[in-house]
Amino acid sequence: MLSPAAIVEEFGEQWNRSDLRRVMPEPGVVPNGPLVELTSIGVHKKHQDQGYANQALRMLTALCDANAMTIKLVARPLESNLLPGCPATLSTEQLVAWYQKHGFVETSGAGDDTREMIRAPRMLSRASTVIVESLQEAAQARIQECAPRAVAEFKTSVRPIYGLLDGRRLTHSGSCLLLEIDGKRVVSTAAHIADDLALTPLFVGGLVGTHPVQLAGRFRATTPPGGDRRLDHLDCAYCEISANDTAALGPVEFLSESRMSHNRVPSERRVYTAFGYAVSRNKKSIDHRTRSITNRLSMYTGHVVEVPALAAKLPRSGEGHLLVNFERHAHTANGERVNAFGPRGLSGGALLDLGDFTSPAIYAPDSQHTATLSGMLIEHWDEHHVMVAVKIGAIVEGIRQDLTRH
Repeated sequence: MLSPAAIVEEFGEQWNRSDLRRVMPEPGVVPNGPLVELTSIGVHKKHQDQGYANQALRMLTALCDANAMTIKLVARPLESNLLPGCPATLSTEQLVAWYQKHGFVETSGAGDDTREMIRAPRMLSRASTVIVESLQEAAQARIQECAPRAVAEFKTSVRPIYGLLDGRRLTHSGSCLLLEIDGKRVVSTAAHIADDLALTPLFVGGLVGTHPVQLAGRFRATTPPGGDRRLDHLDCAYCEISANDTAALGPVEFLSESRMSHNRVPSERRVYTAFGYAVSRNKKSIDHRTRSITNRLSMYTGHVVEVPALAAKLPRSGEGHLLVNFERHAHTANGERVNAFGPRGLSGGALLDLGDFTSPAIYAPDSQHTATLSGMLIEHWDEHHVMVAVKIGAIVEGIRQDLTRH
């Protein structure tokens, strides 16, 4: 475990490797006896309200969790001369509420202007041993166990979509969800993929031993504003699929609402896995010489984040969406830094809710972990480092209403 001084030094090194340096000054972090104290945090004016302060604070709390270190602070708007170019935008009460979302609790009553808060390290004590490991370490191990299992449970319901190259050869296009709504089986994908029907027939890939099935039904899609699909941030489409075509896909599963999340629980503490068929990993999946296909799934696990600047562009300020952090780099189970895959092709894929990994119950030896389908991926915003998913409840309700009308 690192000492307070060593944690401050390590945080500085992490900060120097971080892209956050371009949007905000380094947070003030100092050793204070047996604790670490956060003395300042702010974002340059033109980059405010985009979630950068959340990212910086998570960097600090993760480091302190890993080293069983308590953080203290005083919640108060800072004077402008302390953080030049970073005007305070939150009142004391708003700051207290913001820090509480990150696990801080008050240690004194409300004052005229300042409130002292602390955050104890999130740790898990296993009764069968004397080992106490940080919650971050325990969560990482549990996530690495649960995420691949969840993908395996849902992969027969998340399938690749193909188009025709030069009108003759299959080419990978994207991903889709197989859903069952009120007894009717449908293929749901991103509307911008369905738009390709104007150029090429679309096919759904079934399981091993089957041939891709051409989607003969008519796709019905959300209406793009001004006819510009790039402005359509719902971006959903579906078509019904016949019993014969369903059988031709093999033993796939059409997901009923029992496998879906209602997204009623706050997302801050939950972990999500996005998966589908990225184009970058399926460029050589189709062997035209042997007429065979070997699909490669891509998955990325992260957290839902707040990006006010992006949410403002979405319908109802993003209430029907989930924004999942997606960085250019990821880490292997051994902690090695690797390049993340390009997300193109994940549109139409699944966003799974793995659960709350801050809850001790999820670590119980007899815990029966069950993931649920939380949303459908539709787009990636590189400047905000997020993937956007439409909540599955909104998709199901939209399809249900359309089926009723037609």
